[in-house]
Amino acid sequence: MSFNKEQKAAINHKDGPLIVVAGPGSGKTTVVVNRTAKLIEKGVNPYNILVITFTKAAAKEMQMRYEALTQCETPGVTFGTIHSVALAILTTSFDYTYENVLTERDEWNVLREIIKNNKIYTEDINTLIKDLVSAISNIKSGMLKPPYDIKCGCREEQLQLIFNEYCNYCKQNKKIDYDDMQIECLKLLKENKDILNCWRERYQYIQVDECQDVCHTQMELIELLANPRNNLCIVGDDDQSLYQFRGAKPEIMLAFEKKANAKRITLDTNYRSGEKIVSAASEFIKSNSKRFDKDFKSVREKGSIEIKPYRTPELQAIGVIGDIKKLLNKGTSLDDIAIIYRTNKECPKIASVLMDADIPFIAKTEGVVNLFEHWIFKDIVRFHELGKSINTAPFGEIKKALKRPTRYIPNEALQQSKSLDDLVEWGVMHRKPYIARNIFRFKQDIKTMSRMKLQSFLDYLINHMDYKKALLDFADYNRMNPQELIDILDEIVDTSKTFDSFDEWVEYAKDYTFTLKKSIDETKEGIYLMTMHGSKGLEFKHVFIINANEGFTPYSHKGEINDIEEERRMFYVAMTRAKDFLHISYTNRSRGKKMRESRFVTELAAVMDKQITDKALLNKKE
Repeated sequence: MSFNKEQKAAINHKDGPLIVVAGPGSGKTTVVVNRTAKLIEKGVNPYNILVITFTKAAAKEMQMRYEALTQCETPGVTFGTIHSVALAILTTSFDYTYENVLTERDEWNVLREIIKNNKIYTEDINTLIKDLVSAISNIKSGMLKPPYDIKCGCREEQLQLIFNEYCNYCKQNKKIDYDDMQIECLKLLKENKDILNCWRERYQYIQVDECQDVCHTQMELIELLANPRNNLCIVGDDDQSLYQFRGAKPEIMLAFEKKANAKRITLDTNYRSGEKIVSAASEFIKSNSKRFDKDFKSVREKGSIEIKPYRTPELQAIGVIGDIKKLLNKGTSLDDIAIIYRTNKECPKIASVLMDADIPFIAKTEGVVNLFEHWIFKDIVRFHELGKSINTAPFGEIKKALKRPTRYIPNEALQQSKSLDDLVEWGVMHRKPYIARNIFRFKQDIKTMSRMKLQSFLDYLINHMDYKKALLDFADYNRMNPQELIDILDEIVDTSKTFDSFDEWVEYAKDYTFTLKKSIDETKEGIYLMTMHGSKGLEFKHVFIINANEGFTPYSHKGEINDIEEERRMFYVAMTRAKDFLHISYTNRSRGKKMRESRFVTELAAVMDKQITDKALLNKKE
């Protein structure tokens, strides 16, 4: 196998700290695998080599490629994630066993019990637990102190309560989660020099893949193990650092060069994408300041970028699917095409059009938002069902409807009552006559809606009964992003506009849910749907980036962008997934409102215009 100059330099480097800045498609995995083999060829014992990857899948792939290269003649190299390495140290050097590990299922069960015991109200407990798992990880990895100010579907005091009870459970039951593994391991090695020296002797040469994704705690643990020999090689791309919410920042990788006095080698040749895509992406990302200064070149002449505006999101979905149909008719394989978007909530519209066109697609379960399984849709259906039979409906359903929006009925009254008549009686007994008035208006509203057609029903519920305001109040109370709930409501309403009756709409929702689940669970070949985060590490001949509008990418909450440089890195990652053709689209209007094209589209268009001008001037000189 032949290597370029920079790859050879990285592979042949033996002793001392090294940082390999590896751009997209530059062959970094090949370099790590071949450098591992080269170390052994130069006399390093395989037992003394540790290769750290970001995921289990990456560790397995790296090991398989190493074994294929060496034909399994030099076993003994350790391939694993930072968590698996930390756990190995704890179980070998301390009184931990694998029984002490809190599995993901255990963690969910513990949090579910804490929520239940503290009577914390939520519309969607699974989403709340998922957000809490992420919040707890952020608190631990970032070593945060209260107030945490993390939006996770519950109030600040509730988050603090849940976090404290979760930590107490782990302590009392001698359990550790994935974040505890690295924290406890770091603590153990700092406090016990004999154990530290033992592991330093074991791992005399350490390589870290995807180093841009490590947090401060992980980097501190890695550097502690590598010292004093400091035969530490970190490999990554600061321009692909996307996990700031986990504590990963490009500054961690940037600081290593100066702190360790490390040699830097840049793998600047892209073997994946066509020249136009590589050159445009390379110039585009230079707008960021927190990065290594570098340029990338391509060995492939092919490659094109198309930027296309659409009038509305609906026309965008139809247009993109139309372009995909043309590709398929020309013989392009389904798995050579990917549709990439910034957030999960952008998936339903494009998935729906794909279903209507009978084009199979593949999406990660967490990458697809099914609007018809959201509690907002279930709320709407509940109001409709109450209109059919409010007098015989289960009181549990009635109580839920009474809270959206609130009718100011005390929880005590709801708990002690079994019917609407009981509530009225409770109000009389406790001298709260407004309860009877509110229930009368509630019943009148339900009766009025029961006679309405679908669109009138939705308008009455959302605006006359103040359902939208109820969502805003709910978001405010639970420290959620209110715009996300409003966007979901709007998306749900949009799906109803082609139906004449409520029953037809609900039937479509059932068919959509069935088809979506089948696409996720059973489809083996199809168009790939994914977020920018989820696209990292993948490649496709054709990439469609949709909704390249302000507010979507860069993503903003209440007009505020959390980190513009990370948002630009995400767009850069999405761009560099394309091998031959990059299609970018945005919309001019959405739900009657004017939309702005993303600043990233403006920046990219300026880069492309400049490259065309420079090329014309160069040709003129020649």
